[in-house]
Amino acid sequence: MEERPKWLIGNEELSKMINKLANEEINKLRRACTTLFVVFDEIDEEEYPCLFDRLFGKETDSAENNKAQLEFSKYWEHPELIEVVHEDVRTVKVAELYLWKYAGEYKLVADFDERNENYYFTKSEVEKINKLEKFNNVNLVAAWEDEK
Repeated sequence: MEERPKWLIGNEELSKMINKLANEEINKLRRACTTLFVVFDEIDEEEYPCLFDRLFGKETDSAENNKAQLEFSKYWEHPELIEVVHEDVRTVKVAELYLWKYAGEYKLVADFDERNENYYFTKSEVEKINKLEKFNNVNLVAAWEDEK
């Protein structure tokens, strides 16, 4: 049996965890495409954002893109190599406000509904959100980590 490609088994050091969404994208491609050539041609940033980022997102490093594409090709041939890793999701509370997402916008709001998925984030999502200019003076990552 071949060794599992690291980005498919949740190697956090390489930040290559394959999450539920990426797995759903792969399953959608499996239903729609019969050859690997068609798969690579089909993956675009809008319809398959997770896979696009993993396979083509390293704009300055074609060697990393090539490596990721070769590993994906191994998976395509041997789907049993995949292990879905579900990232931890938490709320982000800063002072008495909660981070909330709606229609691509992020806000800190006073209302909170634990049943609404728009209040829950993975750590990687929070790290990206924290880079937005409007959150420059707020440490959202620390708040996420405090919500254990």
